[in-house]
Amino acid sequence: MSELLHIYWPLTQNKIRRGMKNHTFGYVRDGGAKGHWGWDFYAKEGTPCYSIAQGKIVDVYGTPADKSNFGLTVVLEFKLHGCITYAAYCHLMGASVKKGDPVDGGQMIGFTGNSGNAHTMKGDDEHLHFEIRTSVRPLPGGVPKRIDPITVFETCPLNQTIFETYEWAMK
Repeated sequence: MSELLHIYWPLTQNKIRRGMKNHTFGYVRDGGAKGHWGWDFYAKEGTPCYSIAQGKIVDVYGTPADKSNFGLTVVLEFKLHGCITYAAYCHLMGASVKKGDPVDGGQMIGFTGNSGNAHTMKGDDEHLHFEIRTSVRPLPGGVPKRIDPITVFETCPLNQTIFETYEWAMK
């Protein structure tokens, strides 16, 4: 795997769900008492999601029918500042990659959904739960082995939408 040259956003329109801080990273829920270890990007069910970097798919687990935890999840391994890092795409309805597949940055890897504990979410609450990790499958419930995505993207789309264009990747 070559050194990381460019980071892409996971969706064509990237905005934190409802523009609320409690859908970002850290102890941001229940007045700071409860943690959330990724970003929730607003996305209608069936929205294509893309590889944020060149790398390989190291895990695809869960199913679209799962009603607990992350549901269908795709995990991308990539290099960040020379270190092996992982991006997890959670609550998916479908994956267009399988474990072991090499991927280019900006390559479509799946479709957002409402699997896992997001199975009842509709309308403005539909989302892609996205994590940056230092482990393929960290234990649930905490910050260990998870990194704030702002360290990768350098900005959080809380009060703005960041657009990414992937037409070149679809040809």
